[in-house]
Amino acid sequence: MFYQTKASFKRAIAHAWNIDEAEMYVYINSHIADLQYVRLSSLGEGKDMNNPVDIANIQRKRDRGVSHYNVYEFIFGQESWVVKTEVYKGRAETIYHLKKK
Repeated sequence: MFYQTKASFKRAIAHAWNIDEAEMYVYINSHIADLQYVRLSSLGEGKDMNNPVDIANIQRKRDRGVSHYNVYEFIFGQESWVVKTEVYKGRAETIYHLKKK
């Protein structure tokens, strides 16, 4: 189940590195059925778990109920996008981050 709240929208847009990513977020959000599941990504994957900043960030996510991420691929014309969703309490998802491959 996908959902979007004002807070989740702000988190996703804050992760956009450029206007293309911000605009694509709105498009992908209205084409959820076209996402192709790639894999599960655990909290802390790719982070330095010896770094207090990373540890605190992961704890904040756990405190808000994030259990893991799902990684999807989205094809838009000739472009391929990686879409990462936050999974809350093991069931509900919201788009968290996206980038062009």
